[in-house]
Amino acid sequence: MMAELKTMGQPFVRSLSYRKVGEATKVCVDEPEFARVEDLIGGIDAAEIECLTLYGPEDEKLFVIGKPGFYHLTLFVDETDGYAFDEGSGDQSKIAIAGDFWPSFRVCKDRRVLTEVAHQFYLQGQPATSSKWLAFSED
Repeated sequence: MMAELKTMGQPFVRSLSYRKVGEATKVCVDEPEFARVEDLIGGIDAAEIECLTLYGPEDEKLFVIGKPGFYHLTLFVDETDGYAFDEGSGDQSKIAIAGDFWPSFRVCKDRRVLTEVAHQFYLQGQPATSSKWLAFSED
């Protein structure tokens, strides 16, 4: 299960990594401020960043693959369990993001929602309750 929630204003997220469009290596940042996360989300919308990962203290992570206006979000609880974002439409058409194709219903199309999801995970390490999530397990 998730690591114990942080208290007294300390963020849950311990580090982040991101990858620029067309590059193979990631840049890592320890103890990022949330303003840095917001800047990187802006980089996705500017077509400069295509992958952003926020890391909790153990195996928890929020993984975002994106391009301007389209964001595929997965929250991993550990190596095999997690949650996939579901925008609720059931639309099975495919959207290409960073070389992969994702069902439209699994793609967030609202930067404000992405920022809320990232902020909730940044603070508490949990899926944002304002969004719909599909639980999965690879066991």
